[in-house]
Amino acid sequence: MLHEKELVLNQSDTKNLLNSVSILRDLTNNAQINIASKLGDLGSFGNSIFENKDTIEQNVQISATFPNVNSKQ
Repeated sequence: MLHEKELVLNQSDTKNLLNSVSILRDLTNNAQINIASKLGDLGSFGNSIFENKDTIEQNVQISATFPNVNSKQ
């Protein structure tokens, strides 16, 4: 006699279950490949940002004047 938590599958159920597992594995593998591909695309995008050889020259001058100061304290 089976315990209430046990399940007995007939032959077609077993075949369908195994087919479902196979399909799920394929989907998982394809998803991992797609994710890796997308991450690779992001990496190449990031590299293209740093490939820009143009330089920007900046000159910064700061003047601090305090007209009413009598002491550095």
